[in-house]
Amino acid sequence: MLYKTKICIVERNELLRTSYHMIIDGLQAYEVVGAFASYDELAPHLIKLNPKVLIMDVDQGGDTGIECISEIKRKLPEAEVLVFTELKDRELIMDSFRAGAGGYILKNAKSIEILEALEDMRQGGAPMSLEVSKILVGFLRKNMYSPLSNRERQVLELFSEGKTYSEVAFDLYISKETTKSHLKNIYSKLKVHSKSDALRVAKENRWI
Repeated sequence: MLYKTKICIVERNELLRTSYHMIIDGLQAYEVVGAFASYDELAPHLIKLNPKVLIMDVDQGGDTGIECISEIKRKLPEAEVLVFTELKDRELIMDSFRAGAGGYILKNAKSIEILEALEDMRQGGAPMSLEVSKILVGFLRKNMYSPLSNRERQVLELFSEGKTYSEVAFDLYISKETTKSHLKNIYSKLKVHSKSDALRVAKENRWI
């Protein structure tokens, strides 16, 4: 008897949710054991359903599903989460993988790409849309030889967008004094004495 991989789908768009439910459930290797509009709907049934793969959008109605991924991995460590979303922010992609996501596919993918991603995960792979791979590779290239920490890079990138000290502090959930402290460290590492020079050096070296 063929063992079927149990799958749960978490997708707000009913049409999309129903469509992928039908496509995946029609395959011999998979069984959709639940399809939900949100993680909140799934949560009470998660342990009982015990899916091996969850296809989930990290956009959970105005909030991201990073904490949801972490909770899934805490409750079901062996389960794999395939992020399926329109969101392609670099930090969100990285946070998803840090939280335990096993793959990241954009919603512009064709049905066959989703099915290939599922098979890839079943074989132990970490499927990503090409665009997502390019974003991550670009980030790694920028930061491979950078003297800046991840937080210092975030601070400098926000300043490069023309944001004020207060706005940078607000965006990163840190104090204004901490923002100034990060900037002083950046000056020291880049051997500059002004914000404009720090931005120039960082951009010339592709560190931001």
